[in-house]
Amino acid sequence: TRIDVFLPARLEGLSRAIIRREIEAKRLLVNGRPVRKSYPVQAGDRIPLAWYHALRQATILPDPEGELVVIEETPRMIAFNKQPGLPTLPKTHRDTNALACRIVARYPALAAVGGPLEGGLVHRLDTATSGVILAARTPDDYEDLRLLWRLHRVKKEYVAILDGNLVRSLNIRKGMAHQSGKRMKIDANGLAAQTFVTPIARAKNERRTLARVEIREGRRHQIRLHTADAEHPVSGDTIYGGGEETDRLLLHAIALTLTVPGDEERFFFADPPADFLHFTEKWFGGDGLDAITKLRSPSEK
Repeated sequence: TRIDVFLPARLEGLSRAIIRREIEAKRLLVNGRPVRKSYPVQAGDRIPLAWYHALRQATILPDPEGELVVIEETPRMIAFNKQPGLPTLPKTHRDTNALACRIVARYPALAAVGGPLEGGLVHRLDTATSGVILAARTPDDYEDLRLLWRLHRVKKEYVAILDGNLVRSLNIRKGMAHQSGKRMKIDANGLAAQTFVTPIARAKNERRTLARVEIREGRRHQIRLHTADAEHPVSGDTIYGGGEETDRLLLHAIALTLTVPGDEERFFFADPPADFLHFTEKWFGGDGLDAITKLRSPSEK
């Protein structure tokens, strides 16, 4: 088993993202040596945990000045609308440039929910991606929500502006694996991933498509990699080849639908940011704006 899978399954409050950061910083050692995140753990390996205990004692710093957009509060969770360009989690306990830091400034109790520096957040969005993201209110709520993510029982919907004229819906089922740096690659032997892409508006010049995208798993860069492999990369994607006419990735997590045991079904909708709507109107006109509006209700999808 890979070390970035092995440790989170056995140490409370750890995510694969945290493990990757500790490996990159060379604080996580195996048998006294740095390793890659893909290192296969073997019987007899010695993995000192001083870095883990330091993380558990670290306190996330609040950012009371940063903007925080709350979509909805329920007794068990809080939904936020993350801005594009804002990291989900801080890189270290000294860093305050992250959504989690803004959350604990307004909701101090969430500093004790979830893993180190998570601020109660139960999943992630890429820094460049905007949209809906959930935090749990208590440790028990955190575990219940994380279980839904692990079992793929959360409906995750996005809107994306794709390069090219997508003439039909796509059901992309291709494995994924890490390639290098921040880049992922298609790998038949990698982690399973399924992405559904539905065109909802087309540019008059046929150079772009506004699409509703649903993913089952939520792998790193899943939508970006799958759409690029289908020759329709997300506009503004500098990693996978999207057009360069925008200064950011035009991908927005627009809705989440889930049911926690003992609770009613919850649907959370995140309005796209102003720049996303600007490009939507510029390239797709009223048809594009109307298509986004129709996604506001779960019964209309």
